[in-house]
Amino acid sequence: MTSDDVVRLFADETPVRAFAAVTLGARSTAEVVERTGLTAKDAAGALRRLEDRAVVASDDGGLTVSYDRCRGLARAAAGPGSTCTISTAGAVCTGARPRTPRCSTDPGGRRTGRTACAGTA
Repeated sequence: MTSDDVVRLFADETPVRAFAAVTLGARSTAEVVERTGLTAKDAAGALRRLEDRAVVASDDGGLTVSYDRCRGLARAAAGPGSTCTISTAGAVCTGARPRTPRCSTDPGGRRTGRTACAGTA
């Protein structure tokens, strides 16, 4: 899977809402349903898609965000020599020029129409 696949995955609102719920602490499909207002069927389908793409994992503690996987995808999108930081606040990449623009904020957190990964801001 590539970062482009993740972008396509998040182009649909349903997996975005499910991902946000897991990021904010939902540990089960029932909790995702409760926090998002999605139907159980939609939540289960979205979580299955997120797990299939390894951005959400399920273990003994329940659902969790695969932050290492997300960091790897951000680094791959930014290109070699770049640094990407991913947190609940979003992703910030600095360093090498990416192949295509990916980031929507500069290192100071300001929204930009261009990538923040194009060099130091």
